[in-house]
Amino acid sequence: MKKLSNLMAFVFALMFSISAYSSHHYYYSDKWDGSALLGFSGPGIGIQGLVAYRVIDDVLREADDSMSFETGVGIISASDSFKKNHSATVFEIPLKMRWDIHVRNSKFTVSPDAGFVYISEDGLNIQIGVSGIYSYSSNMKLRFGIDVGGFSTLFVGLNFLL
Repeated sequence: MKKLSNLMAFVFALMFSISAYSSHHYYYSDKWDGSALLGFSGPGIGIQGLVAYRVIDDVLREADDSMSFETGVGIISASDSFKKNHSATVFEIPLKMRWDIHVRNSKFTVSPDAGFVYISEDGLNIQIGVSGIYSYSSNMKLRFGIDVGGFSTLFVGLNFLL
């Protein structure tokens, strides 16, 4: 676990140091976007609001891609009836990097992400995930995906430019 957190810290430092070399990215005209998500996890259901700031454009020279720092807050109503009946409201705060890779000649974006999530009853956890974003208008997009770490969650919602 220690080696994995050292690797994550190195990856974050590398991504932020590259941000000084960013160029204009033609897919998004704004650097900020937000997401309103509904999530389904093993212990319950929740909602999450996220904001992302694009820090790097054109990570790969031949790809239409960008890297964003994403954070927000989530509320999960969790219950565990496996061992004993226990219900709780759990808050989570994710801090992660999202890599948006835009599929050429389509309305799809594939977005792997990695980072940390603070969960009120569990502390700090490593979280990785992947989402798909389907653009159905210039400002509104459908976002769906999965996050693993902390609470593993399937989610769906809206992504919009701020």
